[in-house]
Amino acid sequence: MIRTLQSLRFVFIMLVVLSHYIGQSFDFGGECGVSFFFILSGFVLSLAYSERIADGSFSTRPFVVKQWIKIYPLHVVTFVMMFVLDLRLGKYCDPVAAVANALLLQSWVPADSFYFVANSPSWFLCDIMFFYLVFSALNKCILRAGNGKILSFGIVLLCLYICLMCLLPSHLVNPILYANPLTRLLDFAIGVLLYKMYVSDKGVSLRNRLNGSSPLVVSTLELSALMLVVATALAYPHLPQRVRTASLFWIAIPLFVYFFAMADKSCGVMSRCLRCKVMLWLGNISFVIYMIHAPVLRIFNSISISLGIDNQSTIHFLLFTTLLVVLSHFTNELCNWLRLRIEKKQIGQ
Repeated sequence: MIRTLQSLRFVFIMLVVLSHYIGQSFDFGGECGVSFFFILSGFVLSLAYSERIADGSFSTRPFVVKQWIKIYPLHVVTFVMMFVLDLRLGKYCDPVAAVANALLLQSWVPADSFYFVANSPSWFLCDIMFFYLVFSALNKCILRAGNGKILSFGIVLLCLYICLMCLLPSHLVNPILYANPLTRLLDFAIGVLLYKMYVSDKGVSLRNRLNGSSPLVVSTLELSALMLVVATALAYPHLPQRVRTASLFWIAIPLFVYFFAMADKSCGVMSRCLRCKVMLWLGNISFVIYMIHAPVLRIFNSISISLGIDNQSTIHFLLFTTLLVVLSHFTNELCNWLRLRIEKKQIGQ
């Protein structure tokens, strides 16, 4: 486990949570966070399984089943919660869209009315499950290909993406560029490419040099990586939606992920903070935070109104985040217990 990246999960999850808490004025948080996690997934899965893929001991089916067991029960629970909460408010959705969301197929349909149903953040899981299915083949292709082939193919893909980005009608920009599994596979592939760079001879040499550098040098580089993301945030509101949905983040986020992966054992200030136990714990429950934050926010807002707590106040935000983290911790413990029971049952059979 690369500890810096584990802790950064929480940081970027909170950007997503803030985007839903604040609203459209902070859409940057959601789109930046999604890009981070798609890219990170390609990197960490390659880190964990590339050797097994190379020697032929990796099998896609048990891998996908394992991931399905990890995410699907919580998806069902949050789907039902939000579906019921919507019904209480008189919000009704297309039954076909509801079924698509329940089965994690919603992002394949290019319509907001499909992939933003019930627990809307679950569209992310639809994409991730597709990435799991193609992961082995994609990893094998990228790691075996030479740099020249990757560069040539990357240029062709980029040109095709730019054409698609320019030609899409406005109402399809979000469904196709932001949510569709095929287009977001590019983010996942970038993560696999980062792994290829990470384990290369140059990557190993750079990592050793970075870990041997002084705290001042590493901390300065950490600040530079952070400022690159900040610069992206500053540019975000001035760019068209077609760019903001994904491609805006294809420079800053890969460099950010790659740098902090390389700096995991360094003595930089930010890296040391990210390796602390509290941050690692928060990173460990980040998936649960993502999955339950929408229903928790809906319920907490309802309670806070009855208690007379201003939903624009600092105390509202602090109470919400505290409740979210506490509930996520216990939910994560319960999910881990259930997953172990299911796995033991499968082994017994």
